[in-house]
Amino acid sequence: MRTWHIWNSIRFKLPKVPWHQFVWHKLNITRYAHCEWLACHGRLSTFHRLALFGIDIMPHYLLCAGGIETLDHLLVSCLYSSFILHKLVNMVHDTSTAGFPTWLGLLTAWGNNGIAIHRNLLLLMAQIFCYHIWRERNARLHGKRLSRPEHFVRRDYH
Repeated sequence: MRTWHIWNSIRFKLPKVPWHQFVWHKLNITRYAHCEWLACHGRLSTFHRLALFGIDIMPHYLLCAGGIETLDHLLVSCLYSSFILHKLVNMVHDTSTAGFPTWLGLLTAWGNNGIAIHRNLLLLMAQIFCYHIWRERNARLHGKRLSRPEHFVRRDYH
């Protein structure tokens, strides 16, 4: 019996998720793609997620102090991240951030963009954005110096 027969008999294979090509595309950067992969799976340890596990923690939001820290608030609807997201989208002359209340909705819209170079740029930008927002959130959680959103865009993307 071959090894792959054994492997296929013991593993549980799930169908591919619809967003896999938006995370694992040919231009991805592994560090950023991994963070985005965790976000798409809903596995980033936001305060809301930690509270669901029964961890006694105040589920407030660190970047804008506006509500409970959920993944979609963190990446799409908070004032801090939406300011950065709109600035980045304006740099590539795209208007597709409006009307997407979830991270997966925004990612799907960008991944279905018809022009290949534009789509690849948006998907790579989404990975970098997700990583740096998560990094800024963790820096604030652990008492590091705060970055203004204007500084974030100027420093990391120009």
